[in-house]
Formats: sequence, C-alpha cells, structure tokens
Amino acid sequence: MKTVALTLIAALAAGSVLAQDPDAWTAQTADDLTLAYAVFPEGIAVIARCQAGTPELLVQGLQIRTPTIDVAARFGDGRVHWASWTPSENGRYLIAERPAQLMRGFVNTRTAMLQFGEGDGAVQFTVTPPADTSGMEGVLTACGQPLFHERDEAEPLRLSQEDDFLREGRVIISPRAARDRVSGWAYVTCMTAEGGRLTDCEAEAESPAGYGYGEASVRSLEESRIRGEVPPGRLVSIRLTTLVN
Repeated sequence: MKTVALTLIAALAAGSVLAQDPDAWTAQTADDLTLAYAVFPEGIAVIARCQAGTPELLVQGLQIRTPTIDVAARFGDGRVHWASWTPSENGRYLIAERPAQLMRGFVNTRTAMLQFGEGDGAVQFTVTPPADTSGMEGVLTACGQPLFHERDEAEPLRLSQEDDFLREGRVIISPRAARDRVSGWAYVTCMTAEGGRLTDCEAEAESPAGYGYGEASVRSLEESRIRGEVPPGRLVSIRLTTLVN
C-alpha cells in the first residue's frame, strides 16, 4: 500500500496535468491484498481493495477534519444513496461505508457522482469511470462479491443501535481483536421478519480488516430483536461499533 500511496500522491500533485480520464483501473496484488485504483482529472483518486477477504473503497484528495462525513453517491441514472464515511487515522483517505456497492457502480455504469458534505460547504465530483473494468472486477472477485446485487439500488432503513432494539445479541469479539485490544465496526444490511427478527444479514463493510467484526456483527444481529414498528420484508441497515478495552 505504501508504494501505491506514493504513486497516488505524485499523480494528485500533478493537478491540471491530468487532463484525461483514466482508461483502466490500475491493478496490484500482494499476499492477501488485491487492489485497483484510478486517478481522475477532477483531483481525486478512488482506491478499491480486498484485504483478508474484506472489501474497502477509499477516496484520496480531500482534507476532512470531522469524525464522519455524509457522502452522496449516484451512478448513471440511478438513485442517490447517502452514507456516512470515515476518515482514515492518518487523514489521507476517506473510507466508504458500502464499498462493494460502490465498486459495482464503478463497474456497471459510465458516470459517477460523489458529493462530500451537504449545504454550502459540499464538494461534488462527477467522474467517468474507466472503460476497462477488469481491475475493479478483480477486487470484487477476490472478496467473493458478485458483480451485480439486488440490494444496491434499494434504500435501506437505517436502524439505531441505541433506540431500535428490544433485545440485542451477544457482543462477540474475536480472539485476535481481544489479544491486540483493537476496536472495530461493521456496516450490515438485513431483511426484517416476523417477531422483530433480522434475517439474511450481510456485512457490507468492516474495519479494521482481518479482525472478524463483519462476521461477529452478523451473528449478533441474527440473535437480536427490533421494535415492531418496522414491518417484515424491509431492508434495514445498521453500523455496529464494538469497543475493546
């Protein structure tokens, strides 16, 4: 990743020198990491990676000094999806909340809009994804993700960890996370069922990679019960944060 970061910094520093849209996603692989990136003339870089089976999508080229930022994404003529993104620890990247959904958007459409923030301070980019999508497809395949997913165009109802649960499942911490004392989070989508149950849960993102927070969050949610205001058959989402002391 260090080599990739240096390459991207040099490309972004070139500014207006980058006058053309990229033709392909630049792909790299090393050990358990599969990566693809593209630098756009608008001044941002999009980096997709699969590390230890976990998909991540990062954007470089923006300085964000808040703990999270609301980001809107739209691909082609599709609907606008809002999500909460997180800056990396070093502040160099923004980490997407639904990385595989965005990767599929870059693969399957020819225009992409990303808006960072809301109101007068918002910054919007409209980019043309590379026509050669093999690099991005390789990242999805490495993480066992399909190239199409019916949930991508749905707008999940966002649940609150504090307010929407009648009963919460166990807090599950992997041995590695406990040993290293590493906290983490996972973004999960589920379908609602009778009795407040959650079924067909999928971990769409987790951080940090390799600590099992995605699988642990899925198991916890399938043991949980939500309040009855949400009817069965509804797609819901939640971001679960697990703190390790």
